Amino acid sequence: MSITKSSKYKTELEVKSPLTDLRSKPDIKSERLTQLLFGKRVYASNIHEDGFVKVKTLEGDVGYIYASQLREPELNSQKDIRISAPSAPIYKKPSKSSGILLRICFNTELSSMGYRRFGAYVHLGNGVYGWLHRNDYIPIHGKEDKNIPITTVLNKAKEFIGTPYLWGGITPYGWDCSGFIQAILKQFEIAFPRDTKDQIKKGRKIIYGNHRIGDFVFFTRHIAMFIDEDKIIHSSLHYGGVSISFLGKSGGDYEQTLFRDIKSIKRVLLNSHR
Repeated sequence: MSITKSSKYKTELEVKSPLTDLRSKPDIKSERLTQLLFGKRVYASNIHEDGFVKVKTLEGDVGYIYASQLREPELNSQKDIRISAPSAPIYKKPSKSSGILLRICFNTELSSMGYRRFGAYVHLGNGVYGWLHRNDYIPIHGKEDKNIPITTVLNKAKEFIGTPYLWGGITPYGWDCSGFIQAILKQFEIAFPRDTKDQIKKGRKIIYGNHRIGDFVFFTRHIAMFIDEDKIIHSSLHYGGVSISFLGKSGGDYEQTLFRDIKSIKRVLLNSHR
């Protein structure tokens, strides 16, 4: 891996671990800013004595990753499949009894090298190939469509009720509020910012009372999605993970506090309906 201290985010690398943390400092105890999935491309700046590399993502996030979790990119093939299961094993052969090479996370994108009835044949780097079961991935069409049926989006979000909360998390191993919403939209090829400060700038502003299911509601440093007139789904630190909450008088003290703290309601999904 050729990284120099004088480089200015010019060395392109990719994540080789299933999931890695992007830290605010070259210290495992520093804040987890977000996470990066297997195959994610970054640009490296310099390497530190404690083994961290300072990187910048294509989205502009800057932080530190262990050098041992990065490698030089091997393929420039178009990514054409996305993991739809919470996690997915990649098998040595097109058989679930053949042994597992790697287990990758929800929303990881891969390039298929061919298909059989079992599923997709994929390249994992370093000359390693494996098989992904057909039930664990969906095709990437490469075209954003905000008119997707809102019930489809909500059903996917509800699949993760009870999964844990994790500051900076972007997978079912642990989400924060903005990571959860971004990940659900990514599953449907809808681009959405990572942080609430940027997410709140997207979409059309809606007055409370005119909101519909699928609209996003923003609070102080928090985001949720309406699933009914007075119910939201969100990854909540208060409840320890993805949960459904009532807003207003029908909820408890926490929900009433949230209701009083509403900052904005935005419509991003165009096919929202009552």
